[in-house]
Formats: sequence, C-alpha cells, structure tokens
Amino acid sequence: MRSLLLVIIAVCCCPAAQAFELFASAKPVPNGGTYHQPMNNASSSVALFSEQRDLFSIRNTGDTDLTIASITLTEAEGVIDEEFTLQDAALKPAPLSVSNVTVAPGKFFDFYVRFYPVHSGVRTATVAISYGDGQTHSITVSGKGRDKATFFSNGNLAFQQIYGGPTTDEQATGMVADGAGHVYLVGHVTQVIDRFAYDILVTKATTDGKLVWSKMWSGPFRDYTRDCGQNDQTGGSADAVAVDADGNLYIAGAVSSSKGNNDYAAFVMKVTPDGAIAWEQQWRPEWPSSLLAKHGAQAYGLRVAGDRVYVTGSTGAARSGAESHVFVLAMHTTDGALAWQKAIDPTPGSNDRGYTVAVHDDYLIIGGSANNSAFLARLDGLADPKVAWINKISAGSGSNINSIDIDPEGAIYAACDVRGMNCTFSLLKVAPDGQALWGKTYVSGRANQNNNTHIVRAIGDDVFAGGRIAEAWMDGQMGDGLITRIGSDGSLKWAAYYFTGKGPDEIQETRIKGLALDGTALLCFGQLYTGNNNGVRYHGYWYNGLGTLEAFNPSFSPIAMTDEQCFHVEAGAGKNASDITKQRQWVDTPSTLIWQDATAKHDGHGPDEDWFLMRLNLH
Repeated sequence: MRSLLLVIIAVCCCPAAQAFELFASAKPVPNGGTYHQPMNNASSSVALFSEQRDLFSIRNTGDTDLTIASITLTEAEGVIDEEFTLQDAALKPAPLSVSNVTVAPGKFFDFYVRFYPVHSGVRTATVAISYGDGQTHSITVSGKGRDKATFFSNGNLAFQQIYGGPTTDEQATGMVADGAGHVYLVGHVTQVIDRFAYDILVTKATTDGKLVWSKMWSGPFRDYTRDCGQNDQTGGSADAVAVDADGNLYIAGAVSSSKGNNDYAAFVMKVTPDGAIAWEQQWRPEWPSSLLAKHGAQAYGLRVAGDRVYVTGSTGAARSGAESHVFVLAMHTTDGALAWQKAIDPTPGSNDRGYTVAVHDDYLIIGGSANNSAFLARLDGLADPKVAWINKISAGSGSNINSIDIDPEGAIYAACDVRGMNCTFSLLKVAPDGQALWGKTYVSGRANQNNNTHIVRAIGDDVFAGGRIAEAWMDGQMGDGLITRIGSDGSLKWAAYYFTGKGPDEIQETRIKGLALDGTALLCFGQLYTGNNNGVRYHGYWYNGLGTLEAFNPSFSPIAMTDEQCFHVEAGAGKNASDITKQRQWVDTPSTLIWQDATAKHDGHGPDEDWFLMRLNLH
C-alpha cells in the first residue's frame, strides 16, 4: 500500500508536457539563453550598416492551441534602435506585429531578428515572448559590429535636418550665424526644367532646426556660387557668405547673361533678416557693348567689416587677353556701390583666382589659387590697399586656399585644399608677416581623391575645420564628413566622422561646409550626395575620428609684386543685378523642396544631392 501511494504521488508531481519551444539555426534556444548572430556563432562579426537576419521559430509541442500574446524587443543601454528589430517572415519582411496569435498543435510561428550594427563591438538586446497563461520566454540576442567605430564621445547629436527635392540637386556653399538664434544657409539648386542651369538658394533657420524662410534668386540661366575645386562637385567657397551685426546677409557668386553659360558677372547680394533683397550688384572688369567671356568675372568669397563688404574672385582675360586675375572689391554696405576696385596678378601668364578674404585691423588677407598653386596675400590699408606680401604655397598642382580665418592676435588659419593624385585634409597657421607657424594634415589611413578641406574657423582658443575624408573602414569610394578641433598650437583635441554606411542602400558622400558655435553646441552645415541606388537613407551617425595629425610643410615662396601686378581696375563697374534680365525673380522656394528630419526621407531618387543642418551638443 505504501509503495502504491508513492507511485501515485510521483505521477501527480510530474510537470505537464512542454507546449512551447523556440528554435533558431535548427537548435532550441532555452529560456534565459543567448543567441549569437549570425547563425549562433559568437566569433562572427557583421560589417557596419549591413543587414543580418536570423529566423526564429516558435513550435507548439502540445495538443491544444498555443496563444502568443506578444513578442517584444528591448535594446541594451547604448544600443541604437535600428541595430536590432523584429520582422515578420513574409517574402518581403515588414516590422513584426503580434497580438494573441494562435498556433495550432504541431505548427510553427516564424519571425526574424534583424541585426544591423552601426557601432563596432558586441551589441545586445532582449527578446521576450509572452504566451499561454502569462508565461514568458526571454532570450538575449547578441551580435558583433566589425571595425573600430565608436560613437562620438565629445558630444551628442541634437538633430539632423535635410533640405531638398527628389528631382533637384541642392549644393551647399556656406553658413553663418547671426548671434540671435538663427543661421543662414546658402548654396544653389538645379532648375527642374534645365538641370544644367542653377538658381541661388538662400535659407534662414533657427539654431534648434526650424525653417524660418527660404528663397531663390532665379534667373533663366546659370546663377550660382562657384566651386573652388573647379569640378562642380559642391557649392562655392564656404567664405562666400557673411552676416553683419544687424543680421543682414551678404552673398557672393556669379550670374550668367546668356544660355551659353560661359559668360558670367561677379554677383554680390545683401538680404535683410526678413528675406528681402536690400541690393544686388553685378560687376565686370569691363562692360563693352558686346560682352564676351573674357570680360566676365566670378565672385568666390567676401567678408563684411564696418560699413564695407570686401569681395574677391576672378576676372576674365580682358586685360591680358590670355589669363584671369584676382580681383578685390570694396563695396558700401548701404547700397552696394563701389568704394574701390583692384586686381592682383601674382603669376603673369597664368590664371589666378581669389577664393577667400578676411579682414583684420587695417589689412586684408586673400587666399586662392595662382598658376595651379595655393597662395596667400596681405593687402595693407583698407582705404587704398597695397600688397604687403604674397606667398606661393607649393602643395601640389591644383591646390588652393579656399577658407581662412584670423584670430584676435592676427594669426591666419587657412584651409589648404591639397590636390593631385592624392588629396589631403590640410591646415596652415601663418603669422601676420606671412611666415608659416605650423601646418597639419589629418591622416586617416586611405589616400585618394576624397580628402578635402572646405572650411576653417578660429573660435576661442581652438580651430575648427570641416571637409571630407576617406577613412579606410568607412566609405572610401565617396568620402564622409569630417570635423577636427585643433588647439592653437596645432595639437588635435578631437576629430569626428559622419558616416551613413557604404552598402548600395546607404552609401552617400558627405561634405562639411559650414561651422558655427552656439554656446556649447556646434552647428554643422553641408551637403550629402547619395549613391546611384540609395534613395531611402539620408541620415547617419557621428563617430570618433581615428586619424592623427602629421606635419604639413609645403614650401612658401615670396612673390615680388610690381606696380603692374597690383593695379586699379579702371574700366570695371557695378550694375544693378535685378536688371540683368526681365526674367530674374526673387521667389519662395517651391513646395518640392522639403525641410525635414533626415530619418523621415525615404522617397528620394539616387543619386540625389541635399543640404543638411545638424547640431552637436558638445561636452
């Protein structure tokens, strides 16, 4: 009797048959277990911005229906939402939605866990399956991102807005902040009907990412801000934009007077804070009755100081018949009238261009290209300037100075866009007397055409520079955005990369063209250019830079200037640019250009160029 009772008790205490099993890679994954993606192999890794989907199956092992109440995924701390997602098992997977799904005895319910690393190293999340009568089966999914990418540790991204249309290209020039909580963004946009023609695009936004107004200077032909690189890959010089103490905006560019699009006048425009044109001027070194390309000019850079706007650019070949010169203009801020006009010919017999100008005390610093080499020049006396010195900087054929800034002590910081077989992201610090103090090149591990410096700004005790870099583990094919923060002694404080991936659905080229500090936040402006197959992803992440600064020591060769090489432009004159054609319009941008969060755009048509504005809260 005692033995029988024991048997009965033993039978009654046996658990009911397990009605739930979770399988992946043909093996059960127990409650509390860990599954390593891909294929439950802990030693595997997945390339950044690459998709790995593993199939999970819930099997009903009982003899009654099994109810799955929900399946949820929770990322571990520091893991980005898109790194792990749940998807259904359809032929074209969609986000998983489960609510009281019934699984018949012996049947399966399948779903995917998608691993999409955007950070290197181990990434984890928890998948919790609620089923039956309040029971839960939880597992850890784990994956490893390849390479050495870590999120930017000196700040966090507050927002990333983009601006553009699916059938137009928006190329970025530069950005300035007015000190009252606004930024002005300038560049140009291709015309919808004629993609060879451009309109100048001007936008005002708040420093927290809201659009205030957006306008186009729309002529019938090619009106734009000129690319310093001479290859039409981006907008004009980052220094083609300036703002005065009252929030008025000044823009330099070029406007065309015929469909031939090889005959330009230099263009300067003043825009009030509410988006109205105060004045608009075009300038040529000569205005004969029959205009030819040799009578043309293009403005690249400007600065405003006091009641003057100082503009630099390149003339046609009217004076010599064979070459262009660097022009420098002083214009009154009130009406755009000329105070004086000069030209410099650093290298007679070859084309010279002024790309950027800065003002300090009673002198100007001009940077640009002379006979396919970079140059810096100082002009003393703002009333009637004379060349104090000019240096040819031998940094490779096609190299140029495309942005400069001056600190309160008069030290000159220059963005040296080094060209040639391998381009580099390089900076120079130059004394007021023209002597080189230091030069630095940011080296990231891959040398090719996709390393460019676009902007330099002296802010406080530091120097911020922006451009494009071809980091080895990132996108070496198109290049990614780069910002460096360098001490005045040339030491690297930090570098940051903006990376969106390099697969066909993610790849895009990114360039930083504008930088401004708003308190402790850094505002970044630039352009993105998606790959041929990417019309869906327009956002990325900021990462810690892995490169180092190396010495950059191009030779400085003084150029002796004669009176004939620095001269007044006697025949030059400005004219009202509104009279350039009856068809010129200053209009609101069309509704096809959309200002939106970068994560919201999925309807583009690659390749596609758009602007972006981002805010990095530094710490």
